Amino acid sequence: MKQGGHGFSVELIHSYSPQSPMYNPNITDFDLWVFINYQSDIRIKYFETKTKRNLTSSSLKPTITMRSPVSYVGYQYLIMFSIGTPKVQVHATFDTGSKLLWLQCQPCSKCYKQKDPLFNPSKSSSYNLLPCDSTICDKIPGSGCSAWHDTCEYNIWYADGSVSNGDIAEDDITFLTTETDPGTFKMAKTVFGCGHYNRGTFNEATQGVIGMSMGPSSLLSQMSGWIKGQFSYCLVDNTNPFSKSQILFGDRAILIGNSTPLAVPTGKAEWYYLSLLDISVGTIKLNIPPGTFQRDVHGEGGLILDTVFGLRVLYGPVQYLSTTNIHNVTKSLHSSG
Repeated sequence: MKQGGHGFSVELIHSYSPQSPMYNPNITDFDLWVFINYQSDIRIKYFETKTKRNLTSSSLKPTITMRSPVSYVGYQYLIMFSIGTPKVQVHATFDTGSKLLWLQCQPCSKCYKQKDPLFNPSKSSSYNLLPCDSTICDKIPGSGCSAWHDTCEYNIWYADGSVSNGDIAEDDITFLTTETDPGTFKMAKTVFGCGHYNRGTFNEATQGVIGMSMGPSSLLSQMSGWIKGQFSYCLVDNTNPFSKSQILFGDRAILIGNSTPLAVPTGKAEWYYLSLLDISVGTIKLNIPPGTFQRDVHGEGGLILDTVFGLRVLYGPVQYLSTTNIHNVTKSLHSSG
């Protein structure tokens, strides 16, 4: 679909599929499990830290740092797009728990190794730095004013100690759509982070992160005027070469079948919460007490939908009930076989 339409769709590339720049045909299932388990553990720490930070007085925390999502060692899905004029193709991580699109940029005082060249903003005629008094600068968590220039900067700290900081800027980005007649969707003057200092456990196959949370600075929020604030995504078996995962925006975000409404929190919503009532293991319902998955008055609890988690994570009594019943079901299957 061309720019100006009411919807479009883009391919989601599983990080371990043959279409991924990080594809490794020699990696084992055990290696994948180790990566995904580590990634999920880091992700848990992020959400725990972020929730506690929201409940703590901001006067006790630095104003230009934030605890953000994850160590991207075992992340799940990438989106390919182009940035700048002339266009430069990049791959970035699709992340519904992050609030900002950022990429590694030249010049870089410290950057993690990546396969493709760093984005060079000096070669893009559509690139512009944003001043400190810009409206969007105030909306970006972890942003502040440069000590040397009257420009906006960001500073993101990740749960495992990884970090990204640099300039808040704007440039044109273009998506290749997945319609039968391939087209493009262009977003002029998209706000993003141009990272000049990035270190930690990032993978060399990705050049940054696409923040798709409900935060005001996320790519999704910047798209809202075009896509009517709606999107959906469909994940398929990444080993099947004849099917592709997709993210669909605007009028293309049509789902067929039964649906479950999201539990939209009051106040400043960032993440996507699901109204979960109960869990079944096989034909056995766990009979989880009502309200177990509801957020409390302090904003704690709830069930978060997240694109970077490789594992489903449960706590306390729910974890015990699930584990016990899964053990009983698998034990029964083994004894009957």
